[in-house]
Amino acid sequence: MKKSIFLLLFLLPILALAQEIPKLSSPVTDAGEMLSPEAEKQITALIISIEQATTAEIVVLTVPSLEGMSKEEFSAAVFEKNKFGKKDKDNGLLLLISRDDRVYRAEVGYGLEPYITDAQKVGIGTRIIETHFKQGNFDQGVFDAVAAMGGLINGEEDVISKYGSSAGVASRSTFSLIMNIIFIILFVSIILGRSGFWFFPIFIGGNSKGGMSSGGFGSSGFGGGFGGGSFSGGGFGGSF
Repeated sequence: MKKSIFLLLFLLPILALAQEIPKLSSPVTDAGEMLSPEAEKQITALIISIEQATTAEIVVLTVPSLEGMSKEEFSAAVFEKNKFGKKDKDNGLLLLISRDDRVYRAEVGYGLEPYITDAQKVGIGTRIIETHFKQGNFDQGVFDAVAAMGGLINGEEDVISKYGSSAGVASRSTFSLIMNIIFIILFVSIILGRSGFWFFPIFIGGNSKGGMSSGGFGSSGFGGGFGGGSFSGGGFGGSF
């Protein structure tokens, strides 16, 4: 997967020449005119509430057409240009929908990979997005998809049991186990160090995931850019 990501990053400037990649400044950009004004407001409010609860930056973009680009190429280019998610967490998520091509793609940042996995193609993609979109109900499809992804990111048990994948649960369990082991080692090291035996420092770094944070999209610079996160090349997509 790393090789494909590097190749994609190399091709992004070339691909951008064939299709102008939009610079976004709001949680929802309905360039494809697929959403009602009321739904756009409701989805925007939902996204902001998710960001306030988890710090994750979710963005919805509809376009008339991809103009020859694949959904993977276009979503990666949009993500790279706008850098969704907090820089220190890489917790951005883009839901791209092309009206005329009848395809969609959820592109995720590195920090959200344990929560929004490729397996969500079945849970969220097929059961929510494709089911509603095939009926022409774009408003409900987008709202329900964003709500489900937000619930997975926020660790809501009912949403995880309904839409979560075993891969996502395993990733979260592994991460929790590793952190518990690190804290135990650190605690034992401190106790032994005070007793005159041995002590070694442990530095814990990397991206933290989830958690409450003050502020909203306004505090992360909406209107002047997003948080500066990176994308992973992971996610899911399909057609309708």
